[in-house]
Amino acid sequence: MPRTGHSLRIAAVAAVAFLAAGCGGHAGHANSGRAIYEQDCAGCHTLSGRERGSVGGDLVNANLGVADIASFALEMPTPRRLTKTQANTVARYVDAVAATLRRRRAPD
Repeated sequence: MPRTGHSLRIAAVAAVAFLAAGCGGHAGHANSGRAIYEQDCAGCHTLSGRERGSVGGDLVNANLGVADIASFALEMPTPRRLTKTQANTVARYVDAVAATLRRRRAPD
């Protein structure tokens, strides 16, 4: 049976709610990556694309790939020692934020 406009809207709302809750794809990584960043990295680093005098510098300006960010995250003097999974999760988050900021700054 073909879907009506109403049932398509309901399906779209359900899909957005599913992703926003962190139940699909990368949404969970972004949410948990942000939490890890805020708890363990934000005390020394920023994600603004501008140097603002933070002790560890801005991670967007570092222009590092996910593997390098994760490797450094394992060595940083964080409040709690990060696991490899946590380091990879926060690295994907930092990379996603950096990519978004770079796209916003890119000339059209």
